[in-house]
Amino acid sequence: MEIKNKIAVITGASKGIGKTTALMLAKKGANLAISARSKDMLESVATECGPDTLAFTGDMSIEDDIKKFINETKKKFGRIDILINNAGLGIFKSISDISTQDWDTMFNLNVRGLFLATR
Repeated sequence: MEIKNKIAVITGASKGIGKTTALMLAKKGANLAISARSKDMLESVATECGPDTLAFTGDMSIEDDIKKFINETKKKFGRIDILINNAGLGIFKSISDISTQDWDTMFNLNVRGLFLATR
């Protein structure tokens, strides 16, 4: 697949797989819209990716944040060609030690947020 000049949206782009993917796609010539909750880390990645990278600080478990991110991306680039739904959260405890609130937080980001961004 040709990546040059494609519009790629990456959630959870401030570190790990999201950051690595953003840097790789930028190197291949994609135009990027990246998001994460950590503003400083996200802006650092955006700087590494290039001056036309759209960096959106937001929570991908919140529907309004997702809508704003997608709308800003479409406003800047006109379309979306690639969606990398990478934002995620893991709670590494025994199931008996995970609170309902922690479970809801993880589910809302990992499942609900993925659905909302894809829709």
